[in-house]
Amino acid sequence: MDGLALALTVGPPVVTFGGYIVVTVEIRNVSGKDQFMNFGYPSPAFNVMMVERGEPPALSGRRVASSFGISDSSRLVAGSSIYVQFSSFAPYWFREPGRYEMHVSTMLTVEHQGIDLESNTVAVTVLPPLPGSRWTPLPTASPAPPVPLNDAAIQSCGVCAGLRRRTPAGPPVDGLALSLTSPTPTVHLGSAIWAIVEVRYVYGPQQSVFFASGSYSNSFLIVDWRARRIVPRVPSVPVKVITHVTAPVSARITPETSLYGAFRLDLLYRFSEPGAYTVQVAEGRPIFNGQGPISLQSNVITIRVLANR
Repeated sequence: MDGLALALTVGPPVVTFGGYIVVTVEIRNVSGKDQFMNFGYPSPAFNVMMVERGEPPALSGRRVASSFGISDSSRLVAGSSIYVQFSSFAPYWFREPGRYEMHVSTMLTVEHQGIDLESNTVAVTVLPPLPGSRWTPLPTASPAPPVPLNDAAIQSCGVCAGLRRRTPAGPPVDGLALSLTSPTPTVHLGSAIWAIVEVRYVYGPQQSVFFASGSYSNSFLIVDWRARRIVPRVPSVPVKVITHVTAPVSARITPETSLYGAFRLDLLYRFSEPGAYTVQVAEGRPIFNGQGPISLQSNVITIRVLANR
C-alpha cells in the first residue's frame, strides 16, 4: 500500500512455552522511489495479533511500540527496508501451548499522510513447557513442620527454631516477647549453668527475626540475693565459649514457632558463692524485620547454687 509493505518473520517457528521468541517486522519500500517517513513521537505502535487454531479460533493480541533509533524524519530509499524487533518469552505472546497464526498491523506516516499496513501471516507452534521450568515447576517436598525442642536439643544446636513453648515471658514489644528458662535450676557451685532464651511470636503479622547467641545480643541481669549485689560479668569472654554452635539464625516467626538460643551463664558471670540468684534478660536485641534491633526484657527466673560437699 502506497509503496510500502510489511513482512513478518518469527523465530523460531517452533518454541516451547517459556522459550524465547523474536518477532521481526520489516518495513519495505517497494514503490520504486524514495519515501519521506516520519518516525517522531509517539513512536509507531504495532498490533501483533495471535489467532489460535481451533473451533472456534481464539484471538489475542499485543500492542507494542519501538524506537527506530534514527532521526524523527527520514527518507526510506527505494528498495531498502527498516527492521523492528520485539523479543520476549513465549508466554508474553501466547496464552498457552498450541498452534497459532500471527500477523502485524500498524499505521505509519508517509509523505505527511497516515497509511495502514498489514503484514503476511506466520504459523507458530508453541509446545508444552519443559519439566522444571517456572511454568511447570518440579514437585518439591513440603517444608518440615516445626518440632518441639527439648533443652538438650537447644543446648546442642546453640541457636535454632522450633515449636513455641507455653512458659512465662516478659512484656511484648512489636508482637515479640522473650521467655527465659533454665534446664539447670539447681546446680552445685562450679557446675554448668544454662539459660535458654526464646524469641516468641505473641501477636500481629508474622515477623522476620534475626537472632544470635552472642552476648552482645542478650544482656543478663543476675542478682545474688544473699549478698544483695549484682553479679559481675567475666571480662572478655570469647563468643565461641558461650554455646556449642554460635551461628546466628534468621527465620520468620509464626504463631507456632519460636527462635531459641542457649547460653552458659557460668562462663559469662561470676557465680562465686552458693545461694539463690535471680536471672533476667535485661535487654535482648533480636533484629526485627531487617529494620534494626528492638529491645526486649524476659521474665525472671531463680537459680539455686548449692555448696560443694
